[in-house]
Amino acid sequence: MNLHFDSSVGQDYSSPSQLARVLTQDWVAREAYCLKCGHEALDPTPQNTKAMDFRCDACREPYELKSSRRPFRTRVLDGEYSTFLRAIESHDNPNLLLLNYDAPRMVVTDLQAIPRYALSRLSVLPRRPLGPTARRAGWQGCNIDLTGLPQTALVPIVISGSPRVRSGVLEDWRRFDFIDSAPRTTRDWLPDILSCLRRVTSEEFDLETAYGFESELQRLHPRNYHVRPKIRQQLQILVRHELIERVRPGWYRKTFRL
Repeated sequence: MNLHFDSSVGQDYSSPSQLARVLTQDWVAREAYCLKCGHEALDPTPQNTKAMDFRCDACREPYELKSSRRPFRTRVLDGEYSTFLRAIESHDNPNLLLLNYDAPRMVVTDLQAIPRYALSRLSVLPRRPLGPTARRAGWQGCNIDLTGLPQTALVPIVISGSPRVRSGVLEDWRRFDFIDSAPRTTRDWLPDILSCLRRVTSEEFDLETAYGFESELQRLHPRNYHVRPKIRQQLQILVRHELIERVRPGWYRKTFRL
């Protein structure tokens, strides 16, 4: 994996933000690979395609690129709030590529990815709508709250200027395949439960702590009138996939993967 940008593609751009966009998108098109199927290339989508910058031409998996000179710490700026929520609800949201670069050296320093099926609506935070004098008055963007995601949902591809071995990246990516392949009713719930458990500060927690998110989960799933049984069911699934462990009846412990 060549981490250097091709400076020739940015010769016609003077704006730093436009230059960064062109250079990083060109780099992904040349050097990135599909994390779902391992295909060698990602194809750029037409300009102005909403919430998507690339697709795998083999399995059609969607990707959205976010790039910055500074590390992504707690939040990532994204697009229109209600559109992003609807995309998650319908499972049409893209995987996220978070790319950091060194502008003077024109090189990628870090790249990590977030599986789209690990994103919960609880991790999408509304921004203040644009004021009445703005060109897009009333438009409301959003931030993605990285602290609401399981730590292993951020899959590193390049770390401090060193690309990881592809087989290791793909293995890490498959950790959350069980959500992608789960029945729709389960797939709708698991990211929300994971996001709630990330806010539990202690390593161990009991069933009553999980029930403390009942009203919040009810708002997200208004057609479900049996939220507590659903919480217990999702905890059992997380135990089965080793994201948490059951230490005794009614008590659980987070594993290093959560």
